[in-house]
Amino acid sequence: MEEWARTLTAPGMLVVSQPLLSPKGSVIEPSYSAFKADYARILSALRDAPFDIAVLAGDLHTSRVLELDIGGRLVTEVVSSPMVRVPSFVKNLLHRVFGGAEDQEPEVIDIPMTVDVPPDDVDIGCAEYVMGTAAPNTFALLNARAVGNDIVVEVEFVDHAADRLAHSEPDRGGRGPRVALGLPCSARFRLGRRT
Repeated sequence: MEEWARTLTAPGMLVVSQPLLSPKGSVIEPSYSAFKADYARILSALRDAPFDIAVLAGDLHTSRVLELDIGGRLVTEVVSSPMVRVPSFVKNLLHRVFGGAEDQEPEVIDIPMTVDVPPDDVDIGCAEYVMGTAAPNTFALLNARAVGNDIVVEVEFVDHAADRLAHSEPDRGGRGPRVALGLPCSARFRLGRRT
Protein backbone atom coordinates (compact mmCIF):
# COMPACT_ATOMS: atom_id res chain seq x y z
CA MET A 1 0.00 0.00 0.00
CA GLU A 2 2.85 2.37 0.77
CA GLU A 3 4.48 1.80 -2.62
CA TRP A 4 1.11 2.15 -4.37
CA ALA A 5 0.46 5.51 -2.68
CA ARG A 6 4.02 6.77 -3.30
CA THR A 7 3.97 5.91 -7.03
CA LEU A 8 0.50 7.19 -7.94
CA THR A 9 0.36 8.95 -11.31
CA ALA A 10 -3.24 10.08 -10.79
CA PRO A 11 -5.66 10.39 -7.84
CA GLY A 12 -6.35 7.10 -6.08
CA MET A 13 -9.10 5.31 -4.18
CA LEU A 14 -8.22 3.02 -1.28
CA VAL A 15 -10.88 0.49 -0.26
CA VAL A 16 -10.59 -0.78 3.33
CA SER A 17 -12.82 -2.75 5.66
CA GLN A 18 -13.05 -0.17 8.47
CA PRO A 19 -12.99 3.63 8.60
CA LEU A 20 -9.68 5.27 9.36
CA LEU A 21 -11.35 7.59 11.85
CA SER A 22 -13.52 5.47 14.11
CA PRO A 23 -14.14 4.80 17.80
CA LYS A 24 -11.40 2.79 19.46
CA GLY A 25 -13.21 -0.53 19.21
CA SER A 26 -12.92 -3.42 21.63
CA VAL A 27 -10.71 -6.41 22.33
CA ILE A 28 -13.07 -8.55 20.25
CA GLU A 29 -13.41 -6.06 17.38
CA PRO A 30 -10.55 -3.52 17.44
CA SER A 31 -10.31 -0.58 15.05
CA TYR A 32 -7.19 0.30 13.05
CA SER A 33 -5.95 2.58 15.81
CA ALA A 34 -5.41 -0.48 18.05
CA PHE A 35 -2.56 -1.51 15.70
CA LYS A 36 -0.56 1.66 16.21
CA ALA A 37 2.55 0.94 14.11
CA ASP A 38 0.58 -0.30 11.09
CA TYR A 39 -1.96 2.49 11.47
CA ALA A 40 0.81 5.10 11.49
CA ARG A 41 2.26 3.59 8.27
CA ILE A 42 -1.13 3.79 6.54
CA LEU A 43 -1.61 7.40 7.63
CA SER A 44 1.94 8.34 6.58
CA ALA A 45 1.38 6.81 3.14
CA LEU A 46 -1.86 8.79 2.71
CA ARG A 47 -0.20 11.97 3.94
CA ASP A 48 2.84 11.65 1.67
CA ALA A 49 1.11 10.57 -1.58
CA PRO A 50 1.68 12.91 -4.56
CA PHE A 51 -2.04 12.81 -5.43
CA ASP A 52 -5.23 12.95 -3.41
CA ILE A 53 -6.63 9.62 -2.24
CA ALA A 54 -10.25 8.91 -1.34
CA VAL A 55 -10.77 6.19 1.26
CA LEU A 56 -13.83 3.93 0.86
CA ALA A 57 -14.84 1.87 3.91
CA GLY A 58 -17.69 0.14 5.74
CA ASP A 59 -18.36 -1.68 9.03
CA LEU A 60 -19.58 1.34 11.01
CA HIS A 61 -23.39 0.81 10.89
CA THR A 62 -23.82 4.39 9.65
CA SER A 63 -22.89 6.08 6.38
CA ARG A 64 -20.89 9.28 6.17
CA VAL A 65 -18.44 11.44 4.26
CA LEU A 66 -15.64 13.12 6.24
CA GLU A 67 -12.71 15.25 5.30
CA LEU A 68 -9.85 13.94 7.41
CA ASP A 69 -6.84 16.00 8.38
CA ILE A 70 -3.88 13.61 8.24
CA GLY A 71 -0.72 15.45 9.18
CA GLY A 72 -1.97 18.63 7.52
CA ARG A 73 -3.22 16.88 4.36
CA LEU A 74 -6.93 16.49 3.60
CA VAL A 75 -8.16 12.98 2.76
CA THR A 76 -11.82 12.30 1.96
CA GLU A 77 -13.30 9.19 3.60
CA VAL A 78 -16.59 7.66 2.42
CA VAL A 79 -18.20 5.05 4.69
CA SER A 80 -21.21 3.07 3.47
CA SER A 81 -22.72 0.66 5.93
CA PRO A 82 -25.00 -1.26 6.24
CA MET A 83 -27.22 -2.38 3.38
CA VAL A 84 -29.29 -4.15 6.04
CA ARG A 85 -28.48 -3.56 9.70
CA VAL A 86 -28.55 -6.61 11.92
CA PRO A 87 -30.98 -5.92 14.79
CA SER A 88 -29.54 -5.74 18.28
CA PHE A 89 -29.72 -8.84 20.48
CA VAL A 90 -32.52 -7.30 22.58
CA LYS A 91 -34.63 -6.27 19.54
CA ASN A 92 -34.07 -9.67 17.95
CA LEU A 93 -35.15 -11.44 21.16
CA LEU A 94 -38.25 -9.23 21.55
CA HIS A 95 -39.19 -9.85 17.93
CA ARG A 96 -38.87 -13.63 18.37
CA VAL A 97 -40.96 -13.59 21.57
CA PHE A 98 -43.62 -11.00 20.67
CA GLY A 99 -43.46 -10.76 16.85
CA GLY A 100 -43.81 -7.46 15.01
CA ALA A 101 -41.44 -5.49 12.84
CA GLU A 102 -37.69 -5.82 13.17
CA ASP A 103 -37.00 -2.29 12.01
CA GLN A 104 -34.19 -0.27 13.50
CA GLU A 105 -34.47 3.34 14.54
CA PRO A 106 -31.92 5.84 13.21
CA GLU A 107 -29.08 6.44 15.64
CA VAL A 108 -26.87 9.39 16.37
CA ILE A 109 -23.60 9.05 14.46
CA ASP A 110 -20.65 8.96 16.85
CA ILE A 111 -17.50 10.43 15.31
CA PRO A 112 -14.35 10.88 17.36
CA MET A 113 -12.72 14.21 16.54
CA THR A 114 -9.18 12.80 16.84
CA VAL A 115 -7.43 9.46 17.32
CA ASP A 116 -4.07 9.18 19.11
CA VAL A 117 -1.43 7.63 16.86
CA PRO A 118 2.32 7.38 17.37
CA PRO A 119 4.66 8.67 16.10
CA ASP A 120 3.81 12.25 17.00
CA ASP A 121 4.40 13.48 13.44
CA VAL A 122 1.37 11.52 12.13
CA ASP A 123 -1.85 13.03 13.42
CA ILE A 124 -5.39 12.29 12.28
CA GLY A 125 -8.49 14.29 13.01
CA CYS A 126 -11.86 15.24 11.59
CA ALA A 127 -11.36 18.38 9.50
CA GLU A 128 -14.99 18.52 8.39
CA TYR A 129 -18.11 16.40 8.64
CA VAL A 130 -19.48 16.66 5.08
CA MET A 131 -22.66 14.58 5.32
CA GLY A 132 -24.02 11.22 6.35
CA THR A 133 -26.96 9.15 7.46
CA ALA A 134 -27.97 6.98 10.38
CA ALA A 135 -30.73 5.31 8.36
CA PRO A 136 -30.55 1.54 8.94
CA ASN A 137 -30.73 0.26 5.33
CA THR A 138 -28.46 2.32 3.11
CA PHE A 139 -26.08 1.82 0.24
CA ALA A 140 -23.82 4.30 -1.53
CA LEU A 141 -23.73 5.25 -5.19
CA LEU A 142 -20.43 6.72 -6.40
CA ASN A 143 -19.89 8.44 -9.71
CA ALA A 144 -16.30 9.35 -10.61
CA ARG A 145 -15.46 11.34 -13.74
CA ALA A 146 -12.38 13.04 -15.11
CA VAL A 147 -12.42 16.84 -15.23
CA GLY A 148 -9.14 18.02 -16.70
CA ASN A 149 -6.39 16.39 -14.64
CA ASP A 150 -8.66 15.89 -11.64
CA ILE A 151 -11.37 13.39 -10.73
CA VAL A 152 -14.73 14.63 -9.44
CA VAL A 153 -16.49 12.11 -7.19
CA GLU A 154 -20.20 12.33 -6.40
CA VAL A 155 -21.58 10.26 -3.51
CA GLU A 156 -25.22 9.59 -2.71
CA PHE A 157 -26.54 7.48 0.14
CA VAL A 158 -29.81 5.73 -0.68
CA ASP A 159 -32.14 4.23 1.92
CA HIS A 160 -33.77 1.31 0.11
CA ALA A 161 -36.25 0.63 2.93
CA ALA A 162 -37.88 4.07 3.33
CA ASP A 163 -39.38 6.90 1.31
CA ARG A 164 -37.14 9.46 2.95
CA LEU A 165 -33.56 9.40 4.08
CA ALA A 166 -32.42 10.36 7.56
CA HIS A 167 -29.21 12.30 7.17
CA SER A 168 -27.18 14.08 9.75
CA GLU A 169 -25.70 17.53 9.95
CA PRO A 170 -23.01 18.87 12.26
CA ASP A 171 -24.28 19.76 15.71
CA ARG A 172 -23.82 23.48 16.27
CA GLY A 173 -22.83 22.77 19.87
CA GLY A 174 -19.63 21.07 18.72
CA ARG A 175 -20.52 17.61 20.04
CA GLY A 176 -20.54 15.92 16.63
CA PRO A 177 -23.38 15.31 14.19
CA ARG A 178 -27.06 15.20 15.06
CA VAL A 179 -29.70 13.29 13.12
CA ALA A 180 -32.08 15.27 10.92
CA LEU A 181 -34.53 14.20 8.22
CA GLY A 182 -34.22 15.39 4.66
CA LEU A 183 -33.53 14.58 1.03
CA PRO A 184 -31.18 14.10 -0.71
CA CYS A 185 -28.10 12.84 1.09
CA SER A 186 -25.31 13.57 -1.38
CA ALA A 187 -21.90 15.19 -1.63
CA ARG A 188 -19.28 16.02 -4.24
CA PHE A 189 -15.51 16.29 -3.88
CA ARG A 190 -12.49 16.69 -6.17
CA LEU A 191 -9.29 14.64 -6.21
CA GLY A 192 -6.13 15.98 -7.89
CA ARG A 193 -2.37 16.46 -7.73
CA ARG A 194 -1.11 17.76 -4.41
CA THR A 195 1.12 20.78 -4.29
